[in-house]
Amino acid sequence: PSELGPFVTLHKGRPLQRQTVVTCLGTLPRPGPDGTPDCPMVGTEAGDILVLDPEAFTVLYKGSVPSPPAFVVPRGPGDGRYRLGVAC
Repeated sequence: PSELGPFVTLHKGRPLQRQTVVTCLGTLPRPGPDGTPDCPMVGTEAGDILVLDPEAFTVLYKGSVPSPPAFVVPRGPGDGRYRLGVAC
């Protein structure tokens, strides 16, 4: 309680951020010529599944599951239509 005032004063001007821990990684193959980079997939402790652009590292897809994922595996024909298998 006595530390609450200085803590609030120190952090009141900063934007809120939600930090989480990575629990699993995978790659999502992209169609294209040989050498086309795969999209990284990240599972987080908050239950989020993120598919990232391999060049700009922006989020292409964000989904969520009810508990932290342990494994994430893509399945599909390779033309951009995928299903993600997630084990929590």
